[in-house]
Amino acid sequence: MTKGNAKIIIILAALILVALIPWFVIITGYFDIDLFAPKENIEAPLENDDGQEPDDGQEPDEEQVPDEEQEEEQQAEVLHETYESILEEYSQRIRDAAPWLAAEFREEAENNDAGLEGLAELSLAKTTILAEISSEGVERMATVWFTHGSGSYEEYEEWAAKLMDVYEEEAQLIMDAYIEAAT
Repeated sequence: MTKGNAKIIIILAALILVALIPWFVIITGYFDIDLFAPKENIEAPLENDDGQEPDDGQEPDEEQVPDEEQEEEQQAEVLHETYESILEEYSQRIRDAAPWLAAEFREEAENNDAGLEGLAELSLAKTTILAEISSEGVERMATVWFTHGSGSYEEYEEWAAKLMDVYEEEAQLIMDAYIEAAT
């Protein structure tokens, strides 16, 4: 194997790792979230021994009791806004960190004595930091979906994929620095 082929193989391996790190973190349960456990925030009516709801002697005020449709709309609106706000927050965190990590990579790469393997390890360490930010955002989205119980898994997945796209886009800054240092 020639030196040029070895560089290509290492670069390809690093690119594959960058794409797989966030999914590995999510799948292996790095953040220990169980999407299939019972939902925590579901309110069940309290019942007496005879199966009847307790009567406190007061009739509910009709203005205070929202109808089901209104409640579902409000819950869906809060859920949508929450996914969007999480996406915005973590996208910004990733966008802020990526240039800094790429610059840090370039600085540390100058002192690299381990050749391409050392550069690949350094690159992996920097992209892992971005992956952890992304995974934290995906975890928060999963928590929103899971605890609010509204929306669909597909909706959660769609928002999580948007954050993963931001990660992959910004991780490319580090990969570009790696390729620049490796050639």
